[in-house]
Amino acid sequence: MAAPVHFTPSTVPEHVGAWLRDLRLTSKPKWSQPALARELGVSQNTVSRWERGQSCPTVAEYLTICRLLHAHPGANLDRIVSAHAHTMPLFGDMRAAPAVEARNG
Repeated sequence: MAAPVHFTPSTVPEHVGAWLRDLRLTSKPKWSQPALARELGVSQNTVSRWERGQSCPTVAEYLTICRLLHAHPGANLDRIVSAHAHTMPLFGDMRAAPAVEARNG
């Protein structure tokens, strides 16, 4: 049995990029970077940076990629969420919440 692969935030874009490139080129029909970029509303350079492991798609972009290329989100979803965790507050910006006064009785 193969040893499990451990991902760190720095290796997530590299892994997701290789997955995206392979999926894009083996899907039926194949997708070009410009066509995928158009569908996602991003630049071709953005798709290229994803595939080279220089950045990572957002969760929404990743789910759209999966839908377009008929792929199951699988374990990559956890990796992408982890890669973006520092930018995704769980409960929104708590500083904007109104103050609640404690009442006795």
